[in-house]
Amino acid sequence: MKDHYIITVGREFGSGGRAVGKLLAAQLGINYYDKDVLAEIAEERGFDPSAFKDYTEVPRGNLLFNIATGEAPGALEGQREFDKIFQVQSEIIQRVASEGSCVIVGRCADYILRGAVNLVSVFVHADYETRKQRLMTLHDIASEDVMGVITRSDEQRAAYYAYCTNSDWHGLKNYDLSLDCGNISVDDLARVILEFVRLKFMP
Repeated sequence: MKDHYIITVGREFGSGGRAVGKLLAAQLGINYYDKDVLAEIAEERGFDPSAFKDYTEVPRGNLLFNIATGEAPGALEGQREFDKIFQVQSEIIQRVASEGSCVIVGRCADYILRGAVNLVSVFVHADYETRKQRLMTLHDIASEDVMGVITRSDEQRAAYYAYCTNSDWHGLKNYDLSLDCGNISVDDLARVILEFVRLKFMP
């Protein structure tokens, strides 16, 4: 298999995409990056890590986010700050991707690294009931609150992706693989992705 490859994982909230990304990285013995790890790297660049996380996938200063969530438009200064942070995030993602094989969850990494010949981009999604049960089990979210949590998170991520990429978060053409994990375990999902990676990068 190719010595240097990158797997990006986009995911609906509660679909298990992050768990799949962590499992893939562990099985392949490669680095794993998500918002927490990228925030730590951003801190090295002089950014407040908490602010970096707050802006990540929640662009409160842009019109698309406000339309999606019903919030009042943010100040122009807030939008500029978001754009600045996204630029730093993009540079960090490009850097870690150039340094070695890795799995990157979220952060529009599929878009930032588009065109790379060593990239496999994956989108993980699931039906509402599957996500509801997963969130109630893993995050102790009350049944009556789950729908609102899922809806708001999906709206935020869709608006973030649209703002940063001018593209549709659910657009199938944005990804090499779009996988429904409704009737498949995290282990099996990782196995499917791993097999695709091996086939794509087989010598």
